[in-house]
Amino acid sequence: MLFIMIISKKIYRDYNTLNALAVCGLIFLLINPASIFTAGFQLSFAAVLGIATMGKRISNKIKLIFPIIPENNTKLGLYRGTIRKILNAFSICFSAWFFTAPVLLFNFQECSLFASLINMLVVPFVYIVIQMGVFSCFAGSIFPFISMIINIIAEKIIEIILIIVGFSYSSFYGIIKGNYISAAIWSIFVVAFVIYFFNWEQKEIKKM
Repeated sequence: MLFIMIISKKIYRDYNTLNALAVCGLIFLLINPASIFTAGFQLSFAAVLGIATMGKRISNKIKLIFPIIPENNTKLGLYRGTIRKILNAFSICFSAWFFTAPVLLFNFQECSLFASLINMLVVPFVYIVIQMGVFSCFAGSIFPFISMIINIIAEKIIEIILIIVGFSYSSFYGIIKGNYISAAIWSIFVVAFVIYFFNWEQKEIKKM
C-alpha cells in the first residue's frame, strides 16, 4: 500500500486507501489464491478495511456526542489536542477490533473483549521497541556494548507488552467465545454499523 501511495504521488493521482487495499488484495490472490482462506490474510485486510472506513467517522461521532472542550477555549488548547489524539487512537483501535472480531470468532472461536484498550497501551511500546531495534542494528557494528544494553531494555519492554496482553486474557470476562454462527451475526452487526455511520455522515454533509 505504501508503494501504491508513492506511485499515486508520482503520477499526480489522489491516493485512496480502499482502492489501494483492493489492489493489494488482488496482487496477493494472483500470487496465491488460497491465501484468502488463511486467518492472516483475513485479519490484515479486515483491520485495514475497518480503519479506512470507520476510524475517522467514529472519532468525529465521539467528538459530537462528547464535546469535552469548546473550540474557542484557547487556554486549554494542549489538553484538547491530547484528548483528540486519545480519541483518534481509540477510534482506530476500535475500528480494527470491530472488523477483525468476526474473523477471530470464525477461525479461533474466541476474541478479546478489551482488545481496543489493550492496543492503545501496547502500540506505543511496540513503536519504542522498533525504534530501539533499528538503533541497535546501527550501534552494534560500532559499539557492541551499547547495542547489548539496548537489547536488554527492549526485552524488558517486550515482557511488559506480554504482561499487558496476558492480562486481557486472564480475566474470564475478557474473552468472547463464539462459533461460525456468532461470527456471521457479528458480521451483520459490522454491516449495519457501516451503513449507520455512512448515513449519519451524509446527513451531516447535508446540514452544512
